[in-house]
Amino acid sequence: MSGRRGKHVFYMRGRTLCRRLYVVPRNVRTAARRRTRGAFGGISKAWSQVLTEDQRRAWMVAAAKVKSHPRLWQSGPLTGEMHFEGISSARATIGLGMLLWPPERVVFGPNPVEGCALSYVNGQARLRLKVTGPVTEDIMVFGQAPCSAGRKKWRHGAYLGLLPAPERGESDITEMYVARYGEPEPGKKVFIRTRQQKDGWQGREQDVSEVVPVSIPNPKAEIRRPNGDWFDRWPRTLGRLVPTSSTLIRPRILFVNPATVVRCAMHKGVVPEQYRSTSQAIPGQCRRGTGREGRIQKAECRRQYGTLAEIRRKRHWRELWHGS
Repeated sequence: MSGRRGKHVFYMRGRTLCRRLYVVPRNVRTAARRRTRGAFGGISKAWSQVLTEDQRRAWMVAAAKVKSHPRLWQSGPLTGEMHFEGISSARATIGLGMLLWPPERVVFGPNPVEGCALSYVNGQARLRLKVTGPVTEDIMVFGQAPCSAGRKKWRHGAYLGLLPAPERGESDITEMYVARYGEPEPGKKVFIRTRQQKDGWQGREQDVSEVVPVSIPNPKAEIRRPNGDWFDRWPRTLGRLVPTSSTLIRPRILFVNPATVVRCAMHKGVVPEQYRSTSQAIPGQCRRGTGREGRIQKAECRRQYGTLAEIRRKRHWRELWHGS
């Protein structure tokens, strides 16, 4: 249930009927809109200037058998002019001319497009539609700009072109999509809508979607293992922060037994699995006491572990991990 009534527009959000004020949209004159408006203006003039009286009467008879799309639970038969403009506009979208006589109604079979696949080939994203059956009619392809991966429904798309001939059960639509919206970014979702079309009659829409895969792994979760000559090039000091020759400006903690460079951060009370039940060295832990005993222990910890461990005022064990 949706539509406009007076100054308000009604629409469904889930199972809830919502209402908002009607706002006149901006008149953005893109090339596609100018082409569509020009074609529709020519079709409107053709009803009175090109068609003969017999042809207009034939369109009126055929339109009486066609129902309009329901709005607010209301639907009715079309007029001859509305039926003529609807058939001719659908043909003009795919680059065909208008029909002077009304065509027979078309009964469409199942849409052969059942899914889409996104992959990387030579570093570039490729978008393919999976075609599972024979293509007997023209299939119009519509696309939507890349959106958040959490979106579930189609919204505000545009016509891209006709479905290319499938090869081995797949039809590549990368070029037409990139020409309209550019190459999608990793992690974004791409919606594609297909619709069968024959002699101006259009079938039901079918929507498919896919998330662009992430081609580059996250570098923050990377763990590196140094070579065997690590002991000759690095000082044998437990938990010492030493400079590296990498371009990264953040310091790293180097462990001697075994040598590991960890680039991920640890939080309070966390001990990674790789340091449990092993002989691998872990960062030092300090506990602050009270009075003279606490001050002596604080000085010993700083002298032993340097900047790795730091004493806090609260009475608890704390593990500090300086990394990226």
